Amino acid sequence: MQEHRDKNRQEGSHHDEGRAGRLISTDSLKSLYLAERSRRSNVQSLLSVPVSIISFSIFGFVSFAQYLDVSRWREPVTMVMIGLCLASLGSMFAAMARLVRLDRRLVLDDFDRIEAVREAKSEIDYFHRAYDEALASNVDAERDRSKAFVLLILALVLFLLAVFLMPLHLVGTGVNGR
Repeated sequence: MQEHRDKNRQEGSHHDEGRAGRLISTDSLKSLYLAERSRRSNVQSLLSVPVSIISFSIFGFVSFAQYLDVSRWREPVTMVMIGLCLASLGSMFAAMARLVRLDRRLVLDDFDRIEAVREAKSEIDYFHRAYDEALASNVDAERDRSKAFVLLILALVLFLLAVFLMPLHLVGTGVNGR
């Protein structure tokens, strides 16, 4: 039943978009299309933030590993720390997979194909289709970037919890203040 409503909503929105395409001028559609291209560039430029988070996290994991005594893995605090670190790494790898998928989408989604120009019945038809494709691609790209960012935040929180347990792990080792 939900699928039927979604299908009707999609068919209805497509019909409305077609009518809107006829009511909107070519210049307006061109402006909307160019705005979506600009939005795409913005999404692409925002990839540097998650990549920076990953870079700093790797440094943090290396520093953390220097003080973690894995031979004490049977102690509850050490088990929790190792579990938190593994969960953090899992979340980080999931975020990296999302970022790779996003990057591939940004590189491979090409809505400026010459075939699209040839297939278009008119200039307004071309910009209408190009705008629709750009909008759909950008929505997917922003969703992937957002999910990757959430996964990275989760990875950082899990890692910080493990770091906060380090003083308890170091009790009785002779390593003070580290």
